[in-house]
Amino acid sequence: MFTTGDPAKDAALSEALAASERELSHHVYFDWDNDGQFANQYSDLSSVLSENDINLEDAALATDQPEDINAIQGYSSSELKLVLSGQRYSDEAPMEQVLSRFNINGPFFNRDLNGVLVKYDIRVQTSLGPIDVRQFTGWVTDLQIAHSSGDVSVTCNNNVPWNSRLVTLPLWACDKYADASVVAGVGANNGNPARPINSSWIVGEVLRQAGTPIGPAEREDCILSLSGMGSLLPSIGEKYHEVTATIDRHQLTSDSIDLMSKESTKYGPALTRVSGTPTPSATQTRHPHQNWFKTDRTRGWATVPRNGSTDAARNIGFSLWSLGNGSTTNVGLPTGYAWADSGQIMVLGLNSGGMASGSTFSIMVQVLANGQVFVKVLTNTGSTLGQWGWKNQTSGWHYYDVNLRFTSSSVQCVLTVDGVAQGSPTYGANATAGFTYMASAHPTLNTRTPDDYSNPGFVLQYDPAQHYQIYWGDSSAVYRTNQGVQPTGPDGKPWANFQWCLSEMSFIPDTANMTGWEILQRVVTAEFGTLRINEFAQVDYEPHYVILNNSSLQPQASYTVDNVLDLVTNPSLDQMRNSITISYEDRYQNLDDVWTNDSPYDFYTPGDGLTHVFPTVYPLTDVVSVITFVAGISGWQDAEGSGEGSNYQQSNLSRVTGVVATDQGKDYYDPNHTPADLTDNNFMNAWVVPTADQRGLQVATYCLVNSSACYYGAKVNIQDFGTTSATAKVPTTSFKIKGKRIGDTKTGTYTLSNSASVAESGTRQLTIEPYEWRQTKATAQAIVQALLADTVTPAPTITGLKIPNDPRLRVTDVISVQPGEYYSGPLICQIMGRSVSGSNGEDTLDARIVRSPSKWTLGVTGASELGVTTVLN
Repeated sequence: MFTTGDPAKDAALSEALAASERELSHHVYFDWDNDGQFANQYSDLSSVLSENDINLEDAALATDQPEDINAIQGYSSSELKLVLSGQRYSDEAPMEQVLSRFNINGPFFNRDLNGVLVKYDIRVQTSLGPIDVRQFTGWVTDLQIAHSSGDVSVTCNNNVPWNSRLVTLPLWACDKYADASVVAGVGANNGNPARPINSSWIVGEVLRQAGTPIGPAEREDCILSLSGMGSLLPSIGEKYHEVTATIDRHQLTSDSIDLMSKESTKYGPALTRVSGTPTPSATQTRHPHQNWFKTDRTRGWATVPRNGSTDAARNIGFSLWSLGNGSTTNVGLPTGYAWADSGQIMVLGLNSGGMASGSTFSIMVQVLANGQVFVKVLTNTGSTLGQWGWKNQTSGWHYYDVNLRFTSSSVQCVLTVDGVAQGSPTYGANATAGFTYMASAHPTLNTRTPDDYSNPGFVLQYDPAQHYQIYWGDSSAVYRTNQGVQPTGPDGKPWANFQWCLSEMSFIPDTANMTGWEILQRVVTAEFGTLRINEFAQVDYEPHYVILNNSSLQPQASYTVDNVLDLVTNPSLDQMRNSITISYEDRYQNLDDVWTNDSPYDFYTPGDGLTHVFPTVYPLTDVVSVITFVAGISGWQDAEGSGEGSNYQQSNLSRVTGVVATDQGKDYYDPNHTPADLTDNNFMNAWVVPTADQRGLQVATYCLVNSSACYYGAKVNIQDFGTTSATAKVPTTSFKIKGKRIGDTKTGTYTLSNSASVAESGTRQLTIEPYEWRQTKATAQAIVQALLADTVTPAPTITGLKIPNDPRLRVTDVISVQPGEYYSGPLICQIMGRSVSGSNGEDTLDARIVRSPSKWTLGVTGASELGVTTVLN
């Protein structure tokens, strides 16, 4: 229910609305300049608003669920229809001329006015003066002018930002086997299976892509971004190369859906604090229950100047929100690659060049649980090139920004906390070192080589933290005022009222180029929650158990409606369900052959020493990640070891190779072209590059200058690479790309019954069919526990309840309705839908009766306490 935030004003508003004589007026404002200021001379059109033609439909919650589910759940948006007519002042043109796009002398000549922001208020005169109560914030979706009558009909909707932008979610699923992601040359710690993510991450990602983020918006120079809301999956940053695409467990136990921190969160939900004692290590061995994500490469190409060169300076920044525990005990700066055993760690690992010696190096930033900050620039052997440290911060959420400036002769580091530069570090100092070059990813296909698929970024989290970013650029890539603050909507309010979702997910359904509103509907449908856009154009998302808890609240307003009982629909016996069986679906990612070439002669490559990127994009289906190397140097796409989830073993006999162009069409392998000519990385190379949306790949090849031109993806199947035609075979295709594919759906069921009701009435079963957005047994259990309370005792509903217009009311509010003088107590109802009509000054409500009157009975729990629904006779 609407509140001013001032108890005195709220009381005056309630008094004015309950009075026998009320003074209400309607006001509408248009942001014609699209700047959020509503300062255009034609912004306030309240005086030409036809009150008889105002219709606000705060739609009832729609749902895809069976009618047997007698519960408040579903989704809704609001539509406002109004008519503008006449002129505001005698010397001003009438509305049909002012708003005409064809009036060459009009203020909006040749302008499409669709998409303009609109606000609609009802003004109530109270003892403390007028109070405006917002009814609707939305956008013009249709404007029609009837020149014969002079009426301008305007239709507005409040879900435009989420219904007009297309969203694509990443393909992801839990690893099925403990060692499923282990490949040759990669440590076993990369193979721990990921536990399910919370669907809060989906909600947050949809809102981010729709331009209405829950947390801080990404900078334009951001190269890696993770929200940390229910998952450490990245929003910006690629994770398609199998070797490093790892997301680990989110908490100690894997059989609980409660991934969200119960502590206060800053912007949206945070992952739980890690249990147990983390294990710092020079080899980066992590505690098995840390929150962990590694991304294959960042977005963009980060470089630093070479030592002693004239290259321009470059900046690299790291930022995040982190929850401090208030401890004043400071620890010393660990040496080398080791880190302290709390807080969060961000690493940008860099390859290809690196130090003057040609080795790799990385930047590691750690924010400890007490707010200490450690920063290190390290070689791949753990040698420290530069390190800095600052002491603790106070308890609570803080925003940290670490900015490193690399020149041709030094590295400087600046820490900013909550917008305040922290001055000189407690440990360490600015360093001088001989940097040559580093790259986290190349910007175009034509410049990529297999060496660029390094390990540029990962996040390791012990304690609640959110909204990680790494950014890179020139001298402008520095901390910016308010970069850690979330963007706000039309009234300076957050774009979403969102705490967390009930559901966890073992995979993300394939979702490409779908409207954000449709995706949000699917998430809320899966867990029987509610989704609506409120009067300030904010997304309100609530899990079902929150709605259930709200229904037990005391009424927020009371009304007497004599005919209310005529509007009640009592549930039939068929609607009572005391046992629910709910289905859920799970899918996991497995090692698989994800692509092979069609013909041995698809990829002709001349010996010119240039990278050749073939334009064809080959589609991939349900592929989470690929092993990008396909030349002999890799071997990872070759024979799989014994047993599911085992390592790939390199085999020279099954290497990807090519056929020299002059041998095309021959049925033998030319003895003058030895295997080394074709498989040695110095002469030939090939790799695949996944598309940004994971749903396709391209092939790139390279052949050394003055080498023989060849056809990549062709292999002569001579087991011993013999030199006689007797053992030769016609060339066949040999690109067999390995990767992770989301496997078949596994459907499970969970049943919960109310034993007392079953004993009394027998089993009355409700079966809820599978739905791909409803996943994991833990989710099914949580949903049924909340839902069964509604179905065992199905609630009566009220349709078409008319009351004097009360602008404070909102969908899901709890109200009290007194049937009349002959009835002893009120009905307590929860609003399911509301429409406002300016013509008769009424609200029309659809509601669900959540409590009804009962007699006071001594010693009976719930009936021996006087309250709103317990009355004395």
